[in-house]
Amino acid sequence: MNGNHSDNDSPLDREWHDNGIRQCKNVFYETYKKNPQNAAALLNDRNLTFPCLFIFMPQIKSLRLQSLLNLRNTTAAKIVNRILRGEEASDRNNNFTFWGNNAQSVLKWMIETGGLEDGLEDNDHDDYEEVLDISASVLINVYKDASILPAVTDMLFQRYKKGGNIHTLVWSVFSAHEPAVLHLIAERLRSPDRQEAQLACNLLNIKIEGNRDLSAECQEKYEAFLQWIKENHLFLSFTDENLQFASNPVFCKVDLERKYIHKANSSHTGQVAAISESIEKKCLHDFAPLSREEKTTLADYSCKMYNQDVSRWGEWIQRPVDEQLKTCRAGLEGKK
Repeated sequence: MNGNHSDNDSPLDREWHDNGIRQCKNVFYETYKKNPQNAAALLNDRNLTFPCLFIFMPQIKSLRLQSLLNLRNTTAAKIVNRILRGEEASDRNNNFTFWGNNAQSVLKWMIETGGLEDGLEDNDHDDYEEVLDISASVLINVYKDASILPAVTDMLFQRYKKGGNIHTLVWSVFSAHEPAVLHLIAERLRSPDRQEAQLACNLLNIKIEGNRDLSAECQEKYEAFLQWIKENHLFLSFTDENLQFASNPVFCKVDLERKYIHKANSSHTGQVAAISESIEKKCLHDFAPLSREEKTTLADYSCKMYNQDVSRWGEWIQRPVDEQLKTCRAGLEGKK
């Protein structure tokens, strides 16, 4: 470790950061030999981080200190054991109350204090990443905890820069179906770190020309993307595509049908809009056979008109689709 730590670090975290894992374990063991209660108190320190607890889990078991752990650490140990034994797989869609009533708060502590950790020994590294990946997935998909998304996004980008596997983390953040994720990733377009900016482009399906200064181009792309979100946030649909089954997945797209008839997609999923009015049914019936380009043109024009003059839009949307397209093209020609 580099010796950097804050005044709020627990004694064990400080020892680890200053002198490394082996020395930290030696200090802990010497404390245990003198007084097991004092050793347990070191683990139960309110400022202890999850990676520090993870380091000591083999010793906790071998020294039989489980009964002296506080509720946070007991729950965390239970979560880790279940994940590494694969027991969470069959229960991933359940409420995980078997982990304890405080499981959600402990999972957040695990991610928030350990998501950016990179000082674990190699033999612990893969297990540790698996625990974090599953914990993030449970928080997002089971507990629907959107507050953890910034921390998980940070974890995703840091791991990518270190060459780690990000497939599960990418799936988790997009499976939240939260437009806020797009903003979190878009912020990385402005990063001075080229890897971060490039990953953000890949995740947002933003094409980079490659013959210009990347930072200048990414700033332009960032501003354009924010405008795109502003225009389309009501009609965004997360596709649930992922990196495991597609080489260039599209994680989020605009539902052109909804945008065309101005039906907001509050769930941001591929759920088909509920249509009750006959005019909407006719509009979508005529809209369906159009080309992708025509659909995009009509949907964009419809959205702009709706935002500018709802009554005018109401009259326009009832016209035959070929007349609507003529209006769109005439409007586009007039802007040239």
